[in-house]
Amino acid sequence: MTEGAHAILTPMAITTLSLLNEHPMQPYEMFQLLVRRHGKELTAVNPGSLYRTMAQLAKQGLVGTAATIRTANGADRTAYRITAAGRTALRDRIAELLHRPVPERPDLLIALSKSHALPRREVITALRERITCLEADIRELDTLLQNGRACGIPRRYWVTTEYLRARAATEQHWLRGIVDGLESGDIDWERADSELVR
Repeated sequence: MTEGAHAILTPMAITTLSLLNEHPMQPYEMFQLLVRRHGKELTAVNPGSLYRTMAQLAKQGLVGTAATIRTANGADRTAYRITAAGRTALRDRIAELLHRPVPERPDLLIALSKSHALPRREVITALRERITCLEADIRELDTLLQNGRACGIPRRYWVTTEYLRARAATEQHWLRGIVDGLESGDIDWERADSELVR
């Protein structure tokens, strides 16, 4: 792809370009910065995935080489910079994603829509386990938020952590209501199952 051509950016590409939009960096430096700022909660980031993403973005003309540095052990380290086309693609994609919600198909929606195939007690047990996992996630996100504040990291870098915490807390609250409804009989689980079998 030539520089200036339209590119569809993956979440990893958006993350990579947004870091390079700050200043030129080496992929491992990017990895360390992401861990410091976000604890890797946004994407499954590792140094190898950053190198692969960088190679793809270079083919698309969205990043270029800023400098190559020879390390003490003789290895070459390449620092990359964002190109004008990369900056435009990044800004366009972020604006597009912020502008309107995109329908998501998370596994939870599929599982909930078909959960009537399970006995009530099994659904209650599964949802309670999920609620416990969400409690652990919320504690971890709270720690990340506290660390971000304590380290003086600007809030713009951890608003995503606030969003993830709010989403986890909302899901946890809603699931507790479903469990309460199943336990009290407000959600008529068995009758719904028998009607589907007829």
